[in-house]
Amino acid sequence: MNITYLKQYSKYVIKKLIQKDYLNDNNIRKYQIEKINDIIDNAKLNSSFYKEFYKDVNFKIESLDDVKKLPILKKDIFKNAIKNNTILSNNYNKKDLLCGHTTGSTGTPLEMCFDKGCSTLRSQVQGRLWNDMGILPHKRLVKIWRDKNLNKVEQKLKDAGLLLPISVGDVNDPLNSAVTNEKILSIINELQNFNPQVIRGYVSSLYSIAQLVEKLNVKFNSLESIVTSAEYLPEGIWKYFEEVFNCPVYNLYGGTEAPSIAVNKKDTHNLKLSEDLYYIEVLDENGNDIKPGEQGLITITDLHSKATPLIRYQIGDMAIVDERFYELSNNFRYFVSVEGRTNDIFELEDGSLIYSHLWFVYFRTENWIEKFKVVQESKKRINIKLLVVENYNHNSLIELQKKINSIYPNLNFVGEIVDKFDLENGNKFRSVLSKIENKFNRINKG
Repeated sequence: MNITYLKQYSKYVIKKLIQKDYLNDNNIRKYQIEKINDIIDNAKLNSSFYKEFYKDVNFKIESLDDVKKLPILKKDIFKNAIKNNTILSNNYNKKDLLCGHTTGSTGTPLEMCFDKGCSTLRSQVQGRLWNDMGILPHKRLVKIWRDKNLNKVEQKLKDAGLLLPISVGDVNDPLNSAVTNEKILSIINELQNFNPQVIRGYVSSLYSIAQLVEKLNVKFNSLESIVTSAEYLPEGIWKYFEEVFNCPVYNLYGGTEAPSIAVNKKDTHNLKLSEDLYYIEVLDENGNDIKPGEQGLITITDLHSKATPLIRYQIGDMAIVDERFYELSNNFRYFVSVEGRTNDIFELEDGSLIYSHLWFVYFRTENWIEKFKVVQESKKRINIKLLVVENYNHNSLIELQKKINSIYPNLNFVGEIVDKFDLENGNKFRSVLSKIENKFNRINKG
């Protein structure tokens, strides 16, 4: 037996013995109230943004209903606070924080920074979710994802034959990593040789693979679970994955600003919330509780993030809940479904795909761009609409176009500076939109 495997398994067993699965073992609602008050006190004392935003907040949260007295933190307000460097708590040094970028599903990627205490607790909860989904360090895992770079632990696992990373939609090599029929067949051959126990990937990539797996009647005898994330998983596709791969399918929901929000258990499609990390509301446009069965805005209060307080923050996704969501018992609640993550995937003439996340990566370092919208007009033409800062340099647009044209030489890109963006049906803004129907966009909308 592989030495690395034994080491990883030993670490897993020891960790399970000494580390609690949950951050709170008592009354979860009392715990949430205490943590929310603590987060508010810290924000009002140390964040210049919250000092102003909460200038009329002169009360303690006595019950979770009191949370509704607090203002809602909309994404555009939050974005401006980050841009103006006012939201970070001044009792933290930024160089000591762990920072990353959101994908920018609303057209505005954000830099998010979190204190190490918060990140440690998030990792602990992530470990619980990983355990539920079967993503364990001694299991053979295939990761069908966008990143080629591995950290030290991942590299060791790869060297030990426990991790197979497969790059799709790589920002540095988008054409060669596109999901074509030839690429899918190559992936299936890799999977058969690796004999995975867990496969994690984008819904669209897994759907492409599942269709060929079904057609060729391929079997993965050791496969224990499929894990999807980053894209909307419609109920019909969820059931299709279960049938084709013949194992449980897990739908992981979270993001850079709030990871490990929810995942389903083995025997249900309801997404159980990580309520020891977050207090979550689902609201309509006016800030009222949504009715059971209707879509509402996911609104998150992070119970542990003090460097960047997230209090009633609307993350940009939609969820559906049932009547039990409002019972506020000691049991962790759940979403019936998450309806966000509906940016489109572009299919080109040769059948290759451009994933929505590529645009966010291309634009997030362009500080002159306030917001963007990318529209596929045809399989050869893509329009890029940009809302820009005042006094931006026109040469920046020219250089950006040259960069994108060099990556996709066979496409016609049209750049346009706009004063505002129109909303889609339902008053929603989608930053990546295809007017060309393809099977991936059909499944991504249910």
